[in-house]
Amino acid sequence: MFSFKFASILISIYVLLPCISADSATFTHSITYKGDSFFDGFNFFTAPDPTHGWVDYVDATTAQQGNLTGVDSSNNVFLRPNDLDVITDPNGKRQSIRIQSKQPFTKGVVIGNFIHMPTGCGTWPAFWASTTGQWPDGGEIDIIEGVNTGEENQSTLHTNPGCTMPSERDQLGQNRKLNCDAKADGNSGCGVSYNNGDSSYGESFNNNGGGWYAMVHDDESIRVFFWKRDDSNVPKDVSNPPESGTITVDDSWGKPYAFFPLGNNCSGDNFGAESIIINTTLCGDWAGSVFDLNQCPGGAEKYKDITSKDSKEQCEEVVRKHPEVFKDAGWTIGSIHVYKLSQDNKKRLVRRRR
Repeated sequence: MFSFKFASILISIYVLLPCISADSATFTHSITYKGDSFFDGFNFFTAPDPTHGWVDYVDATTAQQGNLTGVDSSNNVFLRPNDLDVITDPNGKRQSIRIQSKQPFTKGVVIGNFIHMPTGCGTWPAFWASTTGQWPDGGEIDIIEGVNTGEENQSTLHTNPGCTMPSERDQLGQNRKLNCDAKADGNSGCGVSYNNGDSSYGESFNNNGGGWYAMVHDDESIRVFFWKRDDSNVPKDVSNPPESGTITVDDSWGKPYAFFPLGNNCSGDNFGAESIIINTTLCGDWAGSVFDLNQCPGGAEKYKDITSKDSKEQCEEVVRKHPEVFKDAGWTIGSIHVYKLSQDNKKRLVRRRR
């Protein structure tokens, strides 16, 4: 017989469930990068490329004078490699841009409105967050990354040893590798790729007017989301991010395409203060190793002046001799918003786990 006492217990459980299982978190506005003040929030990286790309990262003055950075008539920011000059020095490299945010964040949401991303043979663009300390202490979170003419984005974590991901996760993307250790597997990290005709990367992304990427880092996980420009389900806090107050990440954001749970398999202590980095390198350890001359405009027959047989060296020759190849190798960015995990929300998450 159904008793009143049993019904009361069921009601109590039902009332408590949202507090226990609700997958939501609140974040407070921290900083916005956009328009004329965008580059004020970034330092220009000018050291040799750590990934051995065939680029010369230039300072802010050189970038502005060379029209490699600026703001267009729609108030969108652009940053791009030089696509005009032939480099006659066999050891010469092409000018490009790598910037790093002055203000780091520890746990939060990063929302990027991207209109155009670099693509084409020899390109290796990335939008990522990395430790402000001695890498890989503090971790690295790659949000957007790919090479050459690929149409597949890859989001990846790189950490100290002892961080792995489960093979079964609630995400749209496909696992690449599960060991996040930066010193294992040639620093492959634990990546998730996604290519389901969604225009999330490369030429298809650009042809569709771009879209929004968001990275959410709280006490329990790191997640990466993507919405293409014409997606009717993009959350309002993503399509029109507030520049004060708070945003809430909840079920309305849908399923992430990359989900990295933090806990026993990978301690949240692997990630500390992070800065946002945007760069475009050319060739290098990844793009150069899988470079294919046939992917360049006009196909291999057009590049009879390329003498090397090695793919990496072929890539570097194209970089020096054919600036026109890189006319589509720039970023166009509407805005980047950063929100920090609120203190009240941190307390709620701790209570929920107990």
